[in-house]
Amino acid sequence: MKVYNDVLLTIKMIDSGIVPYDWSFSASNLRDALETLDPISRRVAQRKFRKLWRKIVSSFKGVPDVYENMKRASGMSLCEMELTSQHRMFRASLVHGQFIKDIQEDAKRITGKN
Repeated sequence: MKVYNDVLLTIKMIDSGIVPYDWSFSASNLRDALETLDPISRRVAQRKFRKLWRKIVSSFKGVPDVYENMKRASGMSLCEMELTSQHRMFRASLVHGQFIKDIQEDAKRITGKN
């Protein structure tokens, strides 16, 4: 079932307009994957990725403490030069986790299980 979920994950990422990545990949592998794109496509993929993690973080606005921690952990208000690898990896984990959650919810909906 894992291979099936990996394929679904890759398809969901492509449908969302971002470069597919596996959590076993390092940040440099994700950067390398982005480098294979032409500059315009790379910019679009990066913007879509940023939009996804911002949407995930903003979904926690109802819980102020969690929201502030999420903003801090992802470096939401920092400029590019101030971001650390931990901020980037946290962002990647948020987006990856959301895709996994979406796949699990889709599977439940399709099979009719709660």
